[in-house]
Amino acid sequence: ITPEQIRIARTILGWTQQELSREAEMSWPTINRIEKGTTVRSFTMSKLETIFKHNGIVFIDNKHVSMVGKVK
Repeated sequence: ITPEQIRIARTILGWTQQELSREAEMSWPTINRIEKGTTVRSFTMSKLETIFKHNGIVFIDNKHVSMVGKVK
């Protein structure tokens, strides 16, 4: 997943970066760095993807994000 997809998914869910950091059990600065495009470990990105998927988010290719009834 890409930093842009993370921002879109978070927005679809109505979460702030701080709320995502709590859900992911990561620090807010880590979430902020990820969304700015800083390279992080693949484990970190996989963890975020799993959290989003458990909340109904689907990542399509490397650009799109969707949720039931919503597509961005």
